[in-house]
Amino acid sequence: MDEAALDDLFREHVDALVRLGFLLTGSETVAEDLVQDVFARLARRAHSVEHPEAYLRRSVVNATRSWQRRRRLELRHARLEIERNASLDARELADALRVLTARERAVVVLHYYEGRSIGEVAEVLGCPRGTAASLQSRALTKLRRVIER
Repeated sequence: MDEAALDDLFREHVDALVRLGFLLTGSETVAEDLVQDVFARLARRAHSVEHPEAYLRRSVVNATRSWQRRRRLELRHARLEIERNASLDARELADALRVLTARERAVVVLHYYEGRSIGEVAEVLGCPRGTAASLQSRALTKLRRVIER
C-alpha cells in the first residue's frame, strides 16, 4: 500500500474508528490517540496487511483493551500507594470516596479538596452547573451514610 492509499484510508475511516474507540474508552482524547497509534502501526506494516479496514478495526479494539488493562493497573497501584502513605483518617476518607461514582468523586475532590466553586467544577467536568450541584448533593448523601455506619 502506498502513501496516497494510506492517506485515503485514513480520511475514509478515521471518524468511525475514533467513534469506536470513544464508545469503548469513554474518552475522545484517548480514542484519538489510540487511533493515531493504530494508523502509525499500519503505516509500518502496510505491505503485509491484506485487509486494512479489518486490521484497523481489530487493532482499535485491541488497543482499547490494552489501555483499559493499563488504566486498571495504574488505579490499583495508586490506591495501594495512598493506603501505604496515608494516615488512618486519610484511609477512611479514601474508603468512603470509593462508594461514589467517578463523577461524584470528582465533584467532591474538586469542590472540597481543591476549593473550586460549583461553576468551576461544572466547567472542568463539561456539564451544566445544575448537574454538578446534583452530583454534589448525591455524593454528600452517600458519604453521610458511609460515615454514620
